[in-house]
Amino acid sequence: IREYMERIKPPIENKSKLKTYNGPITKSLTDFEAWAKGKALVHQITRHDLAQHTTFLLKKNLAKSTVRDRLSYIKTFFDFCISSSYYPKGDNPAQGHITITKQDKRQSVKNGWQQFDTEQLKQLFDPANFGGLEKDETRWVAILSLYTGARPSELCQLDIADCKSYAGFD
Repeated sequence: IREYMERIKPPIENKSKLKTYNGPITKSLTDFEAWAKGKALVHQITRHDLAQHTTFLLKKNLAKSTVRDRLSYIKTFFDFCISSSYYPKGDNPAQGHITITKQDKRQSVKNGWQQFDTEQLKQLFDPANFGGLEKDETRWVAILSLYTGARPSELCQLDIADCKSYAGFD
């Protein structure tokens, strides 16, 4: 796991990717490493082990979406192991352990997350409200989220390299 983490570590100049690396990626992989400490070699880890790890995470009262995200980082680690011949070719043992169903999504809405209605959106994006935002960056995030539908957290993770010219507009 340490070799893989060194390989994927982004350069220090890439702050947004470094933030993701130092946050959820590192947490997912180091937690998995601590959990699997009895398995000294990666090829000893089985699909059953990953099912147990999934159950372990769910019992910690993590949201299913959080567990799914953590497993996606572990899946990518096993993709690396398979391509580097550290793990036998074939089925990735971290794949397919958790699925977010329509029922899960409905339950999420019941538990407090709800879409904004039209009136709330009008109030939220009323130009008069932008005057109270002290920084230009904050205003741009609000305006871009209005026109793109992207979440503020998604917009804040963008790098200049992620932006493309479209129809002559930069």
